[in-house]
Amino acid sequence: MAVLSSCNKGGEGVSVKENSELKTKIDTVSYSLGVLMAKSLKQDKYYDSIDYGKFIAGFKEFFDGHQKISAEEAENFLRKFSADKTLAEMETEKQKNEEFLVKNAQKNGVKTTEDGLQYEVLESGNGISPDTNDLVYIHYKGSLIDGTVFDAVADTAESVPLQMNKIIPGMKEALSMMKEGDKWKIYIPYKLAYGEYGVPNSPIKPYSTLIFEITLDKVEKQ
Repeated sequence: MAVLSSCNKGGEGVSVKENSELKTKIDTVSYSLGVLMAKSLKQDKYYDSIDYGKFIAGFKEFFDGHQKISAEEAENFLRKFSADKTLAEMETEKQKNEEFLVKNAQKNGVKTTEDGLQYEVLESGNGISPDTNDLVYIHYKGSLIDGTVFDAVADTAESVPLQMNKIIPGMKEALSMMKEGDKWKIYIPYKLAYGEYGVPNSPIKPYSTLIFEITLDKVEKQ
């Protein structure tokens, strides 16, 4: 495989490791274009569906001028393929999270509220509970059903301040039932979190259930 490293602007000083199959500059240019196209396809998640024989045929026949479908038709087809693939992935994610919550609700110690929030009490405190407009100070760790941690301040020295009227519904509901000193584990279904869209460019996918271990340290009445 050719490895390219840019030493300065304008492409000058580019060095290529020797490779017996890449004997000329055009060899390396051609191979490099293939690598970059593959990188783009992998990022777009097309690579797991590709028939490489058909891919090469389409590539070559376009340059030869007798491709089987036009570039516009190809763009329209891929746009629909991508949309259908996304919808299928979202449906799979929804089903996984719903099944998780059904099983989790049957665990000892887990309670479920009318709107689907699940929680279990890990430690009990005896302080006050927050109201809608109060400021709360908490320690927490947030994760997904596969164990992926997306946010955590559980082990930091200082707790995090949150305004009750500015947090997701599931978190607000749980905190409103907690007292200072309480430590709970809560399971927030997507309807009480980030919905069917999730959070773009983050581990929180569409239909994600959010799992938090929360300690309510302090309530400031507003």
